[in-house]
Amino acid sequence: MSVSETGQIAPLDRGLMDVRAMLGKNAKGLDALLKGFMPPERFCGAILTLCRANPDLTDHTKAHRASLLLAVMRIAQLQISPDPALGQAWVVPRKGRAEFQLGWKGCLALAYRSPLVRAVRYNVVGKADRFVWRDGRDYHLEHEPVEEGWPTKLDDVRAAWCIIETTRGGDIPRVMYRAEIERHKARGAGSQPAWA
Repeated sequence: MSVSETGQIAPLDRGLMDVRAMLGKNAKGLDALLKGFMPPERFCGAILTLCRANPDLTDHTKAHRASLLLAVMRIAQLQISPDPALGQAWVVPRKGRAEFQLGWKGCLALAYRSPLVRAVRYNVVGKADRFVWRDGRDYHLEHEPVEEGWPTKLDDVRAAWCIIETTRGGDIPRVMYRAEIERHKARGAGSQPAWA
């Protein structure tokens, strides 16, 4: 049961009930994949929260149930949180399917599990920031952000960068300028929560 806008108790959405039943039928499989990372009840609760936030996920015509289950299983297999507040993983309806989408915070969580990763440094470059990037064997990256911090709108973004420091002493740098970010956003259905 849920409370409607008028304050009356309303039955749960039929699609949400179907998703809850699907999760219940697959609880043992989810528990095996989670391997103690998180209690399956909490994991399933986070999946239901994702579905409440995006009702297209509970509409089987917009997100086929089998694809939703596969996306959920993938999140469990990677042992990352589907909680929308953490932004580690998303389930996104696209062309009648529910698709798993890894969030940047999920990438970060997975990177820190690797014995090869010592540290990950990253930032977003605003229009007013001082930024110098030269790629190559002896790459050079300088970034002096303004006091306001990360830009709040994509229009104010010049670039984003990340450097993975390895335990063997090397660095893996990556810089994406705004045009490349925009192309990824356009390909990834940019209105979805992972892009917001």
